[in-house]
Amino acid sequence: MFYNLNNNVKYLRKRNNITQLELSKKLNISKMSLSNFEGGSVNTSLKVLDKLHQIFGISIDDLIYKDLSKESEGL
Repeated sequence: MFYNLNNNVKYLRKRNNITQLELSKKLNISKMSLSNFEGGSVNTSLKVLDKLHQIFGISIDDLIYKDLSKESEGL
């Protein structure tokens, strides 16, 4: 179960000023797929998960399990 993954991807994308279109191209998926994923209506593949962790420079565990938006409040 990808507990916080959807919200974390949306949060990281916005924090890094990346549009859905830009990120979808980097992930080699459609903008609609990314939008549905961020909205929580679909899950993603391990291949995309691996690309996400590389793009954002964050561990897969942190992407899945931590609420990154709450952790950044203390920064």
